[in-house]
Amino acid sequence: MSYSHETVAHIKAQTENYSARVAVSIETVNQGDVRPVIHNGVPYDTRTYDLFLALKKVNPQLEIGYAPGCSTSNRLYVVSAWVYVPTQQYALMMIGYGPFRANKNLPLQYMICARHIKNEKYKGWRDQYHMLHSDSLPAIVAKAKKYLRPYTPQEEAALTFVKFRSSTYSEKVASDVSFIRAADNITITLRHTVISELVAMRQAGHVFAAPQLCEAVDAYIEQEKATKEEASLHAHAWYVRIVDRFGEAFAEVLPVFDVQMKNEGDIAALTTVIDRYKLDEIPEPLAGRLAVLGMMAAGEGVSGVGYKLTDSAYWVERRADE
Repeated sequence: MSYSHETVAHIKAQTENYSARVAVSIETVNQGDVRPVIHNGVPYDTRTYDLFLALKKVNPQLEIGYAPGCSTSNRLYVVSAWVYVPTQQYALMMIGYGPFRANKNLPLQYMICARHIKNEKYKGWRDQYHMLHSDSLPAIVAKAKKYLRPYTPQEEAALTFVKFRSSTYSEKVASDVSFIRAADNITITLRHTVISELVAMRQAGHVFAAPQLCEAVDAYIEQEKATKEEASLHAHAWYVRIVDRFGEAFAEVLPVFDVQMKNEGDIAALTTVIDRYKLDEIPEPLAGRLAVLGMMAAGEGVSGVGYKLTDSAYWVERRADE
């Protein structure tokens, strides 16, 4: 099973929804010798919450959020949760205390689940492939320190690239040229293999015997020109995320060249230098396009400008001559 890259915005929304659906308090819920800890309205298993507190000592910015489908069978408390930094785009890992090993009959253990973990004890399609387990709280915390890493701009860009690419201009020039022959009112279609020759002849001033063919080839030439001009607006792009560094907001900018030729793997493998700017020092034309996208709702885009992912993450289009 592939790792679930959960966004902080989604976790916050699910936590709020879950807390609104449950009416549980420490006074009314008691599961044996384990009393849940209520945090933002969500009742967590005390050992799961102890793991969160231990990780919070490693990174004081950490917050905990509800993970759907991870409650105990009697639904009295939550045994696993996401941990994240509120100002980042993606959760750092999932944590928990419960039956997370393949054999559910084994004793309960602490668990961490993170994108960089590759537990070779399990096949890649198993949930446990991205998990580590331990009976000891100090031991699992020691393991977790290695994987409490924020997402890089390249990782975030790769995960959101499909949304951006699908929002940009993708119309192609027709591969065929068709015209109606006046003599017998029959539609004649010329395949792509001869179009380049026809275009070259028209551009050299040749006049075809059939006026309709001249018109069809001329229309093709104009469409091709318009398509190339439009494509130049989307030749390159910037992935931009707004981050907090020591109490001040900065824009981290990842340049992506020849964006229409890239896929998610290409984006993730980029070694381009990340540019960082104070918000009032972002250069044009990037600053102007960010200002336009900033007025839009998340999930909306403008051709030639870009696509807004969240209030702090954007894909910005870049023309070929910029």
